[in-house]
Amino acid sequence: MEDLIPVIDKLQEIFNTLGREIIQLPQIVIIGAQSSGKSSLLESIVGRDFLPRGSRMMTRRPLILQLVHIASLEERKQAATLESCVQAEEWATFLHCKCKPFIDFNEIRQEISNEMDRVAGTNKGISSEPLYLKMYSSKVLNLTLIDLPGITKVPVGDQPPDIEAQVKNMILSYISNPNCLILAITAANTDIASSEVLKLAGDVDPDGCRTLAVITKLDLMEVRMDAIDMLMGRVIPVKLGIIGVVNSCGGARMCYIFYETFGQTLESIDPLAGLSTRDILTAIRNATGPRPTLFIPEGSFELLVKRQIKRLEEPSLRCVELVHEELQRIIQQCSTYSTQELLRFPKLHEAIIEVVTGVLRKRLPITNEMVHNLVAIELAYINTKHPDFVDMILVSASFNSNKNDTCQANDPRCWKNEKGRDDTAAEEKESPRASFQLGAYPSTSQTHAINLLDVPMPIARKLSQREQRDCEVICRLIQSYFLIVRKNIQDSVPKTVMHFLVNYVKDHLQSELVRQLYKTQLLEGLLTESEDMAQQRNEAASMLETLRKASQTISEIREIQLWMSWKQVGKAMVSIGQNLALGEGEGSATTREQTKPEDFPIISSGPEPGILKQRESAV
Repeated sequence: MEDLIPVIDKLQEIFNTLGREIIQLPQIVIIGAQSSGKSSLLESIVGRDFLPRGSRMMTRRPLILQLVHIASLEERKQAATLESCVQAEEWATFLHCKCKPFIDFNEIRQEISNEMDRVAGTNKGISSEPLYLKMYSSKVLNLTLIDLPGITKVPVGDQPPDIEAQVKNMILSYISNPNCLILAITAANTDIASSEVLKLAGDVDPDGCRTLAVITKLDLMEVRMDAIDMLMGRVIPVKLGIIGVVNSCGGARMCYIFYETFGQTLESIDPLAGLSTRDILTAIRNATGPRPTLFIPEGSFELLVKRQIKRLEEPSLRCVELVHEELQRIIQQCSTYSTQELLRFPKLHEAIIEVVTGVLRKRLPITNEMVHNLVAIELAYINTKHPDFVDMILVSASFNSNKNDTCQANDPRCWKNEKGRDDTAAEEKESPRASFQLGAYPSTSQTHAINLLDVPMPIARKLSQREQRDCEVICRLIQSYFLIVRKNIQDSVPKTVMHFLVNYVKDHLQSELVRQLYKTQLLEGLLTESEDMAQQRNEAASMLETLRKASQTISEIREIQLWMSWKQVGKAMVSIGQNLALGEGEGSATTREQTKPEDFPIISSGPEPGILKQRESAV
């Protein structure tokens, strides 16, 4: 089987090139409703985050993912195989990119997003044209997975009115393959009995021989729902079984937000993104004013670097939002696990959830304001004396030392000549073509009046040597200072979120619950039982009373039986005693000879000893 999977993958690529599928190949198709957790499950199987995120992003084309298991990088280096040409532990290739290797998973995510936008449009449109992605890793199994668009009811954006029918037809075209294994995804916080994906799977696989159900988001289930019934197949039976998936929550999830999501987002921001050479030159000229300057003005650097630092605010606020959402999930999860204890008092349970949610909601704007202030603090003062900051003089000196001309840096005449050449070149390209002599006015007979409104706008031109040097110096300085600020923000934002949001809620939650709920006028209402619980309690009390009566009746019957048994024993003992005392005839003698006292261990409670003595004397 391991040798057959690569052959099947190769056949799928060939069929895609031909534009049609000649034979039906084995494959695993993931189907589910929109936002049911299909993409998250796919990333869990791969072990890496590589799919687009956000409210606008979703699976809008069939994504055919081929997982290829390879040896580790160290093993490939030792074996010197052909796969060692890619010096990475994991990488991916797209069929439309001519097998170009993608090592950065952020680039993989962006390429998927770009391809979906290119084919399906940028406004939530869908397309049946598949997107082929092959991923190589030593941590995956040889599998072929197909992620299809989620079932949706209401068309949005550029989606057609019959979007639901189109998606269902697309799903049926894949799962109708008898060699296809169906992975039906259903969220636990929805009604599994009305699951569309299970219905579609049942239509093409009535025997259930190739359908495997997966229940996602178990931590987001409703309070009164029981996951055991779903997972055991008591609600809807699935022949191959039902697998439950619990989403990441708690401290592990927040750690992932801080160091993976937030950290990688900041590192992906280019310090010079959005800055063109024209922007830099404009900032320099605006800072110098009408007079030319001999040095690069610091005002231009501060203006441009503040513009770049401002871009760190949005991902920082997004980090706060993600942590807030995770805390809400934790609250809901805790309420789910404590259902058995608080089920008796539903009003108390609702009041506790409301208080905790209210405390969390009050701290959100405070935390956002503090994160906003962190960025504002960095914008308020540009510390050019920071020990990690590259000084402007050193940057300029490095450029001067790297010049390949014959001019020496300490020769003032060279600087004067260079300045003259730069000014002359700039004057020839930017000023109107007019000839003026020093100390003389132009002749009106030879020239006409110049209208400033008729002067054409300057067009793109080649930068002078000094302008290139100034731009490079500014870029170096912006990059150096931006990295310092980014490091500060990446370290201070998680600390701010923990102090103003997480730890505050944890430390003040108990006192807030006591302050709002521990009131005499509220106790009677909060401790009111639900109607179902009251009915169950009454039924249990009635059953207890019935069982007590039954137990009493059984005890009386047992006493009567015991009394009758002892009465019969007593009669028998009296009869035996009389026969022994008044025995007559041979039959009695025979009986006396055959009967021994040890044969009657309870005879001690029979006749008195005097009767036995009388018997012996008679004999």
